[in-house]
Amino acid sequence: MKRLIINGVSTVALFAATAAFADTGTSSINQAGTANTAQVRQTAAGVSSINQTGDDHLARVRQKGAATSDITQTGTGGHKAGVHQTKDGASATLSQAGDSAFHNATIDQHAAATANVVQSGGGGHETSIVQRADGASASVDQSGEDWYNVADIEQDGDADATVTQSGAAGHEATIDQTADNGSATVNQSGDDTYHEAFINQTGAAVASVTQSGDGGHVADISQSGDDATATVSQSGATAGWHYADIAQTAGASAVVNQSGDGEGSDSFITQTADGASATTTQSGSGYQYSVVNQTAGAMANVTQAGGGAGGDGNDSFVTQSAAGASATVDQTVAAGASFNESVINQTAAATADVLQSGGSNVSDLDQASASSVFIDQVGTGNQVGIMQLAASTGSSATVAQLGDDGVVGLSQGAAGNTAAVTQELEGSLLSVAIDQSGANNTADLLQSGADNLITLSQASAGNTADLAQAGTGHVLTVGQ
Repeated sequence: MKRLIINGVSTVALFAATAAFADTGTSSINQAGTANTAQVRQTAAGVSSINQTGDDHLARVRQKGAATSDITQTGTGGHKAGVHQTKDGASATLSQAGDSAFHNATIDQHAAATANVVQSGGGGHETSIVQRADGASASVDQSGEDWYNVADIEQDGDADATVTQSGAAGHEATIDQTADNGSATVNQSGDDTYHEAFINQTGAAVASVTQSGDGGHVADISQSGDDATATVSQSGATAGWHYADIAQTAGASAVVNQSGDGEGSDSFITQTADGASATTTQSGSGYQYSVVNQTAGAMANVTQAGGGAGGDGNDSFVTQSAAGASATVDQTVAAGASFNESVINQTAAATADVLQSGGSNVSDLDQASASSVFIDQVGTGNQVGIMQLAASTGSSATVAQLGDDGVVGLSQGAAGNTAAVTQELEGSLLSVAIDQSGANNTADLLQSGADNLITLSQASAGNTADLAQAGTGHVLTVGQ
């Protein structure tokens, strides 16, 4: 074991050492063997280069100027390296490689500096980067097959961070940014493993998480600034479960894409400010579950496609409680899959479009103001429940069912509402119940099949009903 401490300027090993804490200088250290230690301290602009080969090495560098630090550690054992820099323009590059792994890298920069870490080998790598100034940049690249890799980046200024993790070992990446205009990117890949990504941002920041491989994926993004954007992409061919959770407390946008034929996908998007938008796309043969909760003027789009034969279908829940909200849900499943379910609750002037195709579909929509609803169901065992109440004057509801055993229930509790229901089904015992209260309402109903039932109630004057039943054994009840 050798312990080498350099203050100031040096060349190879101990040759040409000068006064401690020189203003400028170049330090170059080469060590080979086991459990070597190298420490460098520079007080001004300079260059430090440390190259260690063997097992279990330690390297430390402290620089107070616009300096450059380059540390390379290779061998079969685990290595440790730390860099501390306090001047704008500084840069630190750490490269650690070893077959049996367990590398540790720490970079602390109190300036607009650059940090780059590359760790490879068996796995079990850890990296911590702290940057406390605008204009900083950090990147971490970890790979390994045997042990869990962890990367942690904390930035207090307008900065950007990138984490790339690959290999069969498990991966965890955490990025915290606490200023405007931050950018965070996480890329994780590998089969038979578990990926986790956590991003926390304040300000008009950008967050992107991409996870791939036949394993479990978790992405958690929290943003609290206007105009922030969050994107999550998760994919896996045959195994694993996807989980995405995005929380935004300002006018921001969120996009989630999940695909693969694994166990299924979960997506949760929560937005609590005007101007927000949410888009969720899920595909694959596994179970898909999407929840969008928006408590202000926002827009939501959900697309779910999948569900293998004999497997599960899709669930989607959208809640919007502000004027001008808009929600669109498109669900499809393979033949033989169980069911799709979509529940939308809007308590403001809202527009909702729902398209369901596949097995036993269920759609439940509640709009408590002037609203427009369109629901199209293609498949067997379809059910629709729509309720428009409060001051929903001028609301319009359109329902089309092309399949077997459709059931429609519609209640409109204000004047000027319009309802159009079409059931073109080869089955029987179809049922439509419409209750309209107020004046000048319009109901247009068409049924084809056998032994179908229509019940219509319109209370007040000036209402219009146009009802048609094609087939035999139908029952029609109208109250005006």
